[in-house]
Amino acid sequence: MNCKNCAGTLEIVPNRDYYKCSYCDSLHFPKENSENIKIFNQKKKRFCPKCKESLNLASIHNIKILHCEKCRGNLIRAKTMNYILSELKTKNPHLGPIKSNVETCPNRNLNCPFCRSKMDSHPYHGQGNVSIDSCGKCYVIWFDYGELSSIR
Repeated sequence: MNCKNCAGTLEIVPNRDYYKCSYCDSLHFPKENSENIKIFNQKKKRFCPKCKESLNLASIHNIKILHCEKCRGNLIRAKTMNYILSELKTKNPHLGPIKSNVETCPNRNLNCPFCRSKMDSHPYHGQGNVSIDSCGKCYVIWFDYGELSSIR
């Protein structure tokens, strides 16, 4: 990706949600989608467990995640989930608790983008009415489009 000001190379700033031009030092900020996720124009060598498209590097509250532009799902490392959820709740304090009533999970056959093992489907036991998919080997969680918004 190139700088709009000088056509220099844009590089993602470590631990931040934006690019910096390596030539003129200008900053470039990707737009947020409806789930507050900033999508970088950088494909990864991992594939979406749902639709098999290449995943893009993305960020939510300065935490790097992987995002599918086709189905709009998100792959998040389990160790960052508490931080992301607390940030989402802080940014949207007007959202009240949502009672979870997920009793059964869909019988899905999703494979982990890292180890290719079958992911486990289970209800999310926090607020919201979603079932999530996770890999116990790689400690990643797959959220379908809209599920992050539901559990805030």
